[in-house]
This record gives sequence, C-alpha cells and structure tokens, in this order.
Amino acid sequence: MLLVLLMTATGAAVDQAIGSGLGVGFAVGYVVGALLGVLLVHRRDLLASVVAPPLVYVIVVLVSSSLTSGSGSGSVVVRYGLELVNELILGAPVLLGATAGTLVLAVVRWRGTRRAR
Repeated sequence: MLLVLLMTATGAAVDQAIGSGLGVGFAVGYVVGALLGVLLVHRRDLLASVVAPPLVYVIVVLVSSSLTSGSGSGSVVVRYGLELVNELILGAPVLLGATAGTLVLAVVRWRGTRRAR
C-alpha cells in the first residue's frame, strides 16, 4: 500500500507545484497507484488493497490541505473538514472509479488464483 501512498502523494505534489490545487496529477497518481497496488499485492492481502486506497485518498487530501491552507480565521478542524468534504464531493468520480476498479481486479485475481489450485 506504500505504492498507492507514494503515487498519490507524488501526483498531489505535482498539482500543488503547478498551483492548481488537487487535480489531474493527483487523480492519475491515485488511480494508477490503486490499480497497481491490487495487481502487485499478495493474494492474502487483496482485501486490504481494496480498502486502503480510499483511506490514502483522505490522508493525502488532509496533508495537502494542511500544507497549502493559510492561517485563516476559524477552527482548524472546520477548515480541514470543509476541505475534505469539498475534495470528496469534487473527487467522487475518481474515488468511486478507482475503488470499483480495485474491487473488480481483486475479485478477478482472487477467482483466478482460486481456480489454479
């Protein structure tokens, strides 16, 4: 799952360096990392390879938000919460697509290795 974290964080860093917020680089890094994670993980860890990417998504969004947000007024928890909700709403297609893709790949791998026995 380190692969998912590294690829997602790299995509987020590229987007932040460009100055566009979390965008295409983040989405591509997340999706590719999640799908590669399912393909490269041991069979016994297939469930974790489906569950972990959405958690990585949330972690990277929160870290990115903490690095880019100013010292604005109001509660830090509220600011991070609003940023997370915003990214979850705007990034829902990416998040759901990657999760569905990892689930499909995990099922295919699980069924394929089960038949090979």
